[in-house]
Amino acid sequence: MLSFNRITTKKEFKDHITFDLILYTVLMLGGVILRTYMTHSVTIVWVVNAISIFVCFFSYLRHLSKRTLVYAFIYFLFCLITLFVNSQYITRSLKSIGTNINIIIPLIYLAIIHYSYTRKPYSNQDISKLLNIISLLGIIAFLFTWIVNFGDLLGAILGRIRIYRADIDGFFYNKNIYGAFISLSLAADLYLYGVSTNGKRIPLIVLKIIAIALSFSRAALLQAGIMIFTFLWTQKKHKKRDFFLLICFIILLIVIVFTNESIMLFIRNSILRVSVGDAGRSLNRKRALEVVGANPLSLFLGVGFFGLDYLNIDIDNTYLYLLFTGGIVKIVFFIFVLVFSAKRIKEIRHSNSLLSRLSISVFLSYLAYAFFESVAILELGLLNFLNLFYILLLPSGYSINTLKDYDSIKENNVQGEQL
Repeated sequence: MLSFNRITTKKEFKDHITFDLILYTVLMLGGVILRTYMTHSVTIVWVVNAISIFVCFFSYLRHLSKRTLVYAFIYFLFCLITLFVNSQYITRSLKSIGTNINIIIPLIYLAIIHYSYTRKPYSNQDISKLLNIISLLGIIAFLFTWIVNFGDLLGAILGRIRIYRADIDGFFYNKNIYGAFISLSLAADLYLYGVSTNGKRIPLIVLKIIAIALSFSRAALLQAGIMIFTFLWTQKKHKKRDFFLLICFIILLIVIVFTNESIMLFIRNSILRVSVGDAGRSLNRKRALEVVGANPLSLFLGVGFFGLDYLNIDIDNTYLYLLFTGGIVKIVFFIFVLVFSAKRIKEIRHSNSLLSRLSISVFLSYLAYAFFESVAILELGLLNFLNLFYILLLPSGYSINTLKDYDSIKENNVQGEQL
């Protein structure tokens, strides 16, 4: 499958933030598996995610600067004000109580970002190690799905089982989470392909694209499409081979689709699902805006996490989610974080253009994906963290100090990367 580049000793890896990042990702996946096969309640996911972030990153709080602590305190203060203003929505609902953990989670994430930004812990070698492991987790996810859910997957492909009734998401409990996870693991492969430039990773990239399509998640497919296009387009010198392969793949796909009526119907009815439109998302958004918009104060401070549960607001849109949980104040904070991310991505483009391209590709695809799913960075969640990882943590903590010549890491990857 994959053989990693020569990794530092086990002790060195454990003493490094890279170990904490991977451990946190694996623990969150464990929470997803527990939800799917044991408890069937999303509560376990919240519990595992909350415990994991404290176990892995609580010690990073001691590295917070006074300035960052002030930002975190201001954010926390507004969250408390939102909670106080909307106290009429407070209930004993386990869901509404549990989601309030996100009031303090940004403090820990800010500590990790600050640590990364000030210590610059990610060398080229560290990044390759991290992305190899994330890529491997993606491989395990889609192979497990294809093997364990083969019957339902085949039934969905052949049209014997409706997409919404088929069990086609492996150890994930939602096809959208499954598809997006594969897509974000594909981001790792794009970077590793750029490092090696030997073409050996192309079959894996193609397999993951197929896996995303067969997740039947339109949002994940959109995210992957924007990410791949941006990654290729942002090359300073557009590689003829990359675009030639992409054009050939698109032409081949078009020929196959338009010469086979059953495949055309499968793509239209099962993957794109034109007939179902936005699956009722616009109606839910309209209703939510009507409920929250009735009170101007709610637009400024939101209705809080208790309010979402009390008013039965289930919105698949990150921007509206931010507005409802924290109002305009929270959106401003969110924009501030994204501006910091964009600035840092721009700063590293001369020292590591490949990482800069990867980060901006995930950044733009995240902005599009956020219109269709609720995935707020700086809050608990597997997809939340992986997006944060690509667009904030890696560019913030990138360091070239440990390697004088970036080309040397390419040579090492060519030798060490095997499919």
